[in-house]
Amino acid sequence: MSNSCHYDCSSHPSGIEPYGDVAGIGVTVAFISTAWIVVFLLIIYYLAVFNPELDPFRKKNANTPTQYPNHIDFSVLRLVRLLPNRRFNLHHASRLEPALNKCVITLSDIQIFTGISVLVSGCIALHCGISAYHWQLIVYLAWLANVTHLATLSFLRNHFANRPMKLGWRVGLMFAVLGMLCFAVGLTAYFEWENGPQTPADHAVCYLGNPLDTKTITFESMVKMIFLLAYGFSIRVAKMFRGFETSLRQISAIMRATSTKRQRGGSQSISELDPRGRERWPRLISTVMKIVSPPCLHRGSRRIPEWDPRAGEGWRERMAILIYDPFVIAGFSLINIHLDLFTSFLAEVYWVIFALIWGTKRLFYTRNLGPSEENEWSFGQTLPLVLLLAPVAAIFENFPWRSKPSGREVISQSGINDGSPDHLELEDNRVTDMNNIDREYVDSISYLGAFCLAAFSYIQAGIFFVVDDLRGISQPFRSFAFSFFVFNPILQLCWILCSLWFSRMHWIIPLKRSANAVALLSLAIISMTEFWGSPDDDPEIDIAGRALTNLLVTYTAMIIIFAANHWIGESFWKIPKLVLAFLPLVLLPLAVIDVARDEAWKFAWPCLLAFSLSIFWFVVECCMNEIRLAGAMLIRSLMSCAVLVSILLMFYISSLRVGNLLPSVWEFSSWIIIMWSGLVSLALLLSVFEDGDNGELARMWLLTLFCRGRIS
Repeated sequence: MSNSCHYDCSSHPSGIEPYGDVAGIGVTVAFISTAWIVVFLLIIYYLAVFNPELDPFRKKNANTPTQYPNHIDFSVLRLVRLLPNRRFNLHHASRLEPALNKCVITLSDIQIFTGISVLVSGCIALHCGISAYHWQLIVYLAWLANVTHLATLSFLRNHFANRPMKLGWRVGLMFAVLGMLCFAVGLTAYFEWENGPQTPADHAVCYLGNPLDTKTITFESMVKMIFLLAYGFSIRVAKMFRGFETSLRQISAIMRATSTKRQRGGSQSISELDPRGRERWPRLISTVMKIVSPPCLHRGSRRIPEWDPRAGEGWRERMAILIYDPFVIAGFSLINIHLDLFTSFLAEVYWVIFALIWGTKRLFYTRNLGPSEENEWSFGQTLPLVLLLAPVAAIFENFPWRSKPSGREVISQSGINDGSPDHLELEDNRVTDMNNIDREYVDSISYLGAFCLAAFSYIQAGIFFVVDDLRGISQPFRSFAFSFFVFNPILQLCWILCSLWFSRMHWIIPLKRSANAVALLSLAIISMTEFWGSPDDDPEIDIAGRALTNLLVTYTAMIIIFAANHWIGESFWKIPKLVLAFLPLVLLPLAVIDVARDEAWKFAWPCLLAFSLSIFWFVVECCMNEIRLAGAMLIRSLMSCAVLVSILLMFYISSLRVGNLLPSVWEFSSWIIIMWSGLVSLALLLSVFEDGDNGELARMWLLTLFCRGRIS
């Protein structure tokens, strides 16, 4: 970049001049390294230190339990912390947390001041003729700094809860960074380099004189970036205050209690579901329940028995048991899962990882447009990396290296930190532990399956966010909103209803497990099909109509099958029971089949494939009755991966043969046969190992959603 503050908007520069202070390789590596070091520390903190059973706003050095623990974090961390060195994590957690706090505070303060400095320098250089290319790099560097510091807010929530003054000035500086970054992002709305005579080498300040076209992709991308910045800032600042998160968790707890008490029986009085909570939310939810529940079906505060499709007297009560209660159980459980996901620390880790992946990707993509001189190492580029050694040294200085904890540092054992694998065994004791963790609810196949599908939709949103490169907002936002807020919740609701009815069927255990497995995999496949097929097309109302129709047809089939199953009873008519179990499963793929535009064979092959999958899974489940727990879970995991990977291969093969789907169908079926044969053979071989360390490790890491407790 030229040293003189002069620019001429009437002429276009022939090329981009090197500007090492912004685009140098050392500066870029230093920014990216600092951001990812913070993410690495955040992941360590979540996996090794974070305890969802403690109040995030507790007093310093206190172990006050939270009133509303997050069940999502509890479920994930209970499994993750069953590592071979889990006792090391327990012994060092009390000393590791303050050490990580010091490291993250140092790095986050560096990020916020470097973000301010790079934005201020960019604004000064704007009047000196800085190029649009370098201005775009400034935006991405400031984005990395802003996202990193936002992530530290959740990380240091308890630290700042006891130090409000430190939180205040940091939030003030972050608000200043947000304002300057929004201005910097707003200028990029003029950078329409793909169409027109404008180039990245043009002076950025010269774009301000051009008329702004609100129909361009760059303008829509600018709006989306500002929205994401404002959303991330407001949500994370709101979570720093007790009232916001406590209210959401209270609503989630009431939803969970309503769902479980409808299913297990008990009082339906909202005031009894959360006696310790404030009055405003229970009254609000009670009013909503009275509105959505017709007077003939609403039973108010009556104590009702455990949900049983065979119970009830009179057509009104029968209708309430068969239709109203299952949808109330499923609906409130679904709301609880999404609120738990939204308020979980896992969602914070997920957000910062995908945000930094996008920022890093866009930064390197933009740097490829620059001159080669910016990739040369010099003293000015080595200095930022040398300065990076200071926070790295702080990490090693603050990290606890002692192997034995002192008496004051021993932390109390809790359900999540108990290293005994026996806690993975699920018992039907229906006990809520001392910290309000409903273990039966958390360990149920219904909850785990719905959480799996919900997390799957979150991952799809992150992939769409990264792969789509934020190009446009109108059409991609409609596709994303339809998929995330309409289509996937319908699938999750369908799964909860299916698992609820499966639990009441008089089927043998292998049949129940195969039905749950195939239903969950079918819904996951439908979600993948809609996700990969919708980004280039506007969401159509007939897709939602087919999904709703599929939900109603599947639910009706469940009632009919339960009635037939109840009529068959405990007889030895196993073949009719098998047919009744597989009939609703072959209906699931129909939600994504367009009969009007597809030939008959395209309509029929998913049904045949689902039916074959059901038979195959049932045979494997029957063969696993005598297999140890670790081997059984390993087999289920490998089969699940084989199905999902095969679906991805089908989409990849279909993309190579545009307009000719028939060969891809046969190749897809061949992939399933080949992969399943190899993986199941490998799993059967591994399952004969004795239950030693290998079996325990497989048991820890390969706990899937299809196994509840011991293999019966």
